[in-house]
Amino acid sequence: MESVTKEVRDVSTTPGRQPPARAICTLETARVKRLRKLGVRDIGLAPRGRTPWEVEGKVKDKLIRERTMVEGSIGTIKCPKYGFNRPAARSTAMMGVCGQRAVLGLNLTKLLRGVAQKQGGALAV
Repeated sequence: MESVTKEVRDVSTTPGRQPPARAICTLETARVKRLRKLGVRDIGLAPRGRTPWEVEGKVKDKLIRERTMVEGSIGTIKCPKYGFNRPAARSTAMMGVCGQRAVLGLNLTKLLRGVAQKQGGALAV
């Protein structure tokens, strides 16, 4: 969450740029207050339990769809094929590299699958 507030702070101090319209993270009251203070219009933080969302209507529906796609991708890169769940890294920096490698592998697989489908073939992975 600190990276989100830092990004909002950086954008809001840059002349001619507006803070992002939404931020996705887990709900915490202090963070919501901090984001409101920084000028974020729609705070789409996922609430815990039965707590109501901060946003409503189309914005809420869009955030739920986006979050669902992200959660699915996280589950996919945790499979043994991409090696994200148990990287063989021994340092924090290398763990970051393993994470980037897993996401890159997923994105390349999706890209090649789309190209193969468009050409009428199938991707054997």
